Amino acid sequence: MLRIMGYELKMLWRNNAVRTVLFGYIAAFIMTVWVGRDYLERELASQRWIEKQHQAEVQKWEKKENIDPGYLAYYLFMPTFQDPSPWSALFSGNRKAEYNNLRVRLLALHGQVYASDIQNTENNLLGSLDLGFLLIYILPLIIGFLSVNILADEIQTGRWSILSSQALSESHLLLSKLFVRFILVSLINIALWCVVTLWADIPWDKHWAFALALLQIYQGLWFALIGLIISWRGRPISNSLAFVCVWSLAAIIIPGALHLHTFSSYRSTDGLEVMIQQRQAMNDSWDKDRDTEFRRFLEAHPEWSATQPLGPSFHWKWYYSMQQLSDIVVQDAAKRYEGSRIEVARLTRSLAWLSPALVLELAWSQISQTDLESQMAYFRQLVNFHEALRNFYYPKFFFDAPMQPEHVKELPRFVYSSPESPLPWWAVWVLLAGILVFLMAIPLKSVVRFQKKPDGL
Repeated sequence: MLRIMGYELKMLWRNNAVRTVLFGYIAAFIMTVWVGRDYLERELASQRWIEKQHQAEVQKWEKKENIDPGYLAYYLFMPTFQDPSPWSALFSGNRKAEYNNLRVRLLALHGQVYASDIQNTENNLLGSLDLGFLLIYILPLIIGFLSVNILADEIQTGRWSILSSQALSESHLLLSKLFVRFILVSLINIALWCVVTLWADIPWDKHWAFALALLQIYQGLWFALIGLIISWRGRPISNSLAFVCVWSLAAIIIPGALHLHTFSSYRSTDGLEVMIQQRQAMNDSWDKDRDTEFRRFLEAHPEWSATQPLGPSFHWKWYYSMQQLSDIVVQDAAKRYEGSRIEVARLTRSLAWLSPALVLELAWSQISQTDLESQMAYFRQLVNFHEALRNFYYPKFFFDAPMQPEHVKELPRFVYSSPESPLPWWAVWVLLAGILVFLMAIPLKSVVRFQKKPDGL
């Protein structure tokens, strides 16, 4: 067995096409990591620059003798960042298509959040090239190139009868050939995985081991499929066509159909509609009776009801209370919009078992915190931060609390708290079930035949 495996490995290495494909794969592996790492570095650099600009603005306000809190709340943008995980350099997920770097003011929050949907829609259409794309979609093709015709090619060249006569059985010989290729691909991926871990500053924790284990299981699933195709004992062209058809179905057609269905269900303009409704509600408030609208706000928020009545002139407490009312007007629409997105994510996950590529994509997005759940965690923290801003400013608006330059330093600061990302064990069971299905689909007569030593087809 070991002698046959050593011979097989030597023959693989002598094949120029195999060496070209493997070196090309290694180069693509490094390139995609470099692209993802560069994007992550630019994102972090942008955050540092925004924070530096914010500190400069704060210092300008601190030098003012008389500070109008209304002007401060209107003109001073507060930076908020969903700090990226180091894994996002490898698996970008939905991060580029979602808001994760917003500068907010005391104005209505929904109008600020959903204004980013215009740019995010363009990013969603463009997509991204990352390591996940290479491993999920290209790696199976490399596995197929290396393995799908190991029996048919040997029979056509006349070497099969000679090799099978030296093995315990055909099944041992085929398993040895497949095992050599599985080990070769696994060792290359493990070595590159370790290099990337050091390069991208990824912690060596349970998520690291789990993500690598998912990759190995994913490889095993495609090798199990190849074992099924080989059991049909078809010609090289038939085997290659069968593999490409299954790959197209599992990696392109099914995920594409699911994404098309979910994209039609989740129209990205819904967020823009919420923003337009909010701004329209705010604009309409200028034409309504100020006292009536202000009383409506105080009834909804009695904690500020001790404020003095509105005078004939403009007052910031009216302006910002109308901003909050416009947020309340679209609150139900915003909840429906976010709820529909969550339902779409749940639907996609529930149907992911139809495509191993989609299973791995969703699992790695969960590990890298680039999925919808992580983005929603940022949104919830953004809502809490906006509430903290109101609690800071409103006493100054409603009760005329003094605003001194040193109070600017007391403004709330947004600190993102990364949620604990659970390990996606569901993906393991789905992929293992796929391997079991492929193995059980191998015809019994082929298993019996491989136990013998025929001379050919």
